[in-house]
Amino acid sequence: MLGFSVPQPVLDALRYWWAYMPFVLAVASYQVWLAYQRKKFMLGMKWVLLEVVPPPEVLVSPKAAESIFAGLHGVYAGNLEWKKMFFQGTVPNWFSFEIVSNGGETHFYVRTPEGLRNVVEANVFAQYPSAEIRQVGDYIDMLPDAMPHPDYDMFATELIFTKENAYPIKSWREFEEAGGKDEHARIDPIAPLMEVMSALRPGEHIWVQYLMRPTGGDWVKEGQAVADKLAGKEPKEAPDPLMSVLGFFGGIIGELFGAFGMEGAKPEEKKEERKEFSLQKLTPSQKVILENVEYKLAKLAFKAGIRFAYIGKRDVYSMARVSSVTGMFKQLYFNNLN
Repeated sequence: MLGFSVPQPVLDALRYWWAYMPFVLAVASYQVWLAYQRKKFMLGMKWVLLEVVPPPEVLVSPKAAESIFAGLHGVYAGNLEWKKMFFQGTVPNWFSFEIVSNGGETHFYVRTPEGLRNVVEANVFAQYPSAEIRQVGDYIDMLPDAMPHPDYDMFATELIFTKENAYPIKSWREFEEAGGKDEHARIDPIAPLMEVMSALRPGEHIWVQYLMRPTGGDWVKEGQAVADKLAGKEPKEAPDPLMSVLGFFGGIIGELFGAFGMEGAKPEEKKEERKEFSLQKLTPSQKVILENVEYKLAKLAFKAGIRFAYIGKRDVYSMARVSSVTGMFKQLYFNNLN
């Protein structure tokens, strides 16, 4: 048999459970209630699905599309009333931008809260006056209500970054520079996806979805830590509350042992020499990485999720479609970025 003794602090905690257990139960109950309120709030949101028909010819720079998202960032509710957040379960608004092909017919959709429909339309028309926007029914209704289904096969996934969020992917700048200043020579990054979608046969479906929610500057702190590390600056670590408490009590115990002459030998403190850092010491590749990270940190940010699904009837289903879609995203990839 193995014998062990229960530490006295643990015994005291068990003995006085009535003093702290009501507080613990109150916090747990509030968390469950708040999760219920948030789910209730989101289920009560009214959504509108808008189809955006682009103009026949787009001769403006892709920067126009960036201006659309900058305008949509204006709905950011970073200053939501705390009463609504903590008692009514209110959450920030978000949008869903979708590229959909059903049997070779490709469409662009924006799924938006009903109250923000005018905001979406105004920002699109401001940059593309010749575009058309109309409300449509949900395309998902053309498929069975549940999967798996005996007549269909399905593949779905979510795409994530390979590195920290601060590292960017390729943007319209790289594709515009590759094509030159002539708008007719610009490289269209979604052209490969359009080719794949237009080649789908009846019974095949490809859905690409971007869930986007405007966010504030909180994420910049994480990104700035990455930039500081690349620049050779010492990271500023926030103190750990638990370690602070342990250090406090450790100091008290140390003082007590010292008062009774039981203080042990203190280890010699090693002073680390700080090496001077200069940007001139960075390699050309490192300078490019730092420049791109800082450029991204200067932009308005969205918390985003990218998903795509390929659904097809069993007689036409082909996993080669999946490889084609992932290949489109590969062209946005940097080996030394994201």
